[in-house]
This record gives sequence, C-alpha cells and structure tokens, in this order.
Amino acid sequence: LLISIEMANHNLIRIWNFTNTRVVNYNKIIEMYKDFIKSKLSYINFTIKKQMKLIITIKSNNKMDAFKFR
Repeated sequence: LLISIEMANHNLIRIWNFTNTRVVNYNKIIEMYKDFIKSKLSYINFTIKKQMKLIITIKSNNKMDAFKFR
C-alpha cells in the first residue's frame, strides 16, 4: 500500500491488484521499485542466516480465513 502512495507522488498511474495470489518475494518488490521509481537505489540482501536471526522462523504459517467472503 505504501508503494502506491509513493508511485502516486511520481504521477505513475496504474491499475492496482491488491489481491494478487502469486508469490512475490521482497527482492522482486525492491527490484520493481528500483526499475520504476528510484533507479539509483542500492541495497544489500541479508543472508539466510542473518534473516533467521531477525525473524526467528523460516516461514510464516499465517492463513487467511476467507469464509466471510463467500
């Protein structure tokens, strides 16, 4: 959602799909931000070991209950 505000500030107009069911990792999002908004952005990825120290788990086990949407 925050990227939509940033893109609006740059007058980039698109149709937003906030319900995309495809998996998109953080690196892809950062690369898209770099491609479309801030080409001079530089970043360094965390290693898996450093990520594990920060987030403690390998994956998220959160599930969404879509029962109310039916």
